[in-house]
Amino acid sequence: MLSVALFITTLDRVTKILADDKLILNLPIPVCKFFNLTLIHNKGAAFGMFSGLPDDIRRFLLVGVSTVFLLLVIYFILKEFSAHDKLAMTALGMILGGAVGNLYDRAKFDFVVDFLDFYVGRHHYPAFNIADSTICIGVFILISRSLIIQFSKK
Repeated sequence: MLSVALFITTLDRVTKILADDKLILNLPIPVCKFFNLTLIHNKGAAFGMFSGLPDDIRRFLLVGVSTVFLLLVIYFILKEFSAHDKLAMTALGMILGGAVGNLYDRAKFDFVVDFLDFYVGRHHYPAFNIADSTICIGVFILISRSLIIQFSKK
């Protein structure tokens, strides 16, 4: 689990460094008909939520919530899941690695580097990064695992 978290955090940092170094802020680089690389400095949370708040309040809220979320994931790792449950531990490692990656950005830069830009026509899904992806995938795995366990008991 820790190796998964370390791998995700490292991959997230490397891709964000490359995006920040090679891309121009808000200038899309087309890759295919539904995907651009577009550097975004997201001062808000998911989908830019809270980006309009005053800087001090936004910073306190987002770093605080991210820290609480990170501590909650660590609690689940230590108390709720068995080390023998490799799927759950991998999912938690993905969530932990993503949370650390985004918290690092928030604490150091006061924004999160996003650069993956998927779209259909003129409708763009909000840009995101590796950390966001692994958090979502990890949560999906945990929810799916819980549902499968719950339904298999019936």
